[in-house]
Amino acid sequence: MTIEIQHNLEQYESKVRIKSLISDLSKKYPDLVKNPKEKWNNYHADLAATIKGVSVNGTIEIKEGVVVLDFGIPLVALMFKRKIETEVRVYLQKYLG
Repeated sequence: MTIEIQHNLEQYESKVRIKSLISDLSKKYPDLVKNPKEKWNNYHADLAATIKGVSVNGTIEIKEGVVVLDFGIPLVALMFKRKIETEVRVYLQKYLG
């Protein structure tokens, strides 16, 4: 699944906010999100976590004016794809707004 969110922030500020979002979600949902990992290379990150016992991997690319999040949806979660996309968009817009 690929999600693009437009923003009006500098790349550095976008990165700070995305890192804050990742940290906040890990703290808010410790029983849901396990072993969150992020490996940054400038404005690109490889992401991984175990969510409800299922491994999820993805990438995030922070560009001028847009953040692109790309991650796989496990088969067991495919029927929730629309809800997952909506929730991810809400969080990204909240932190980048």
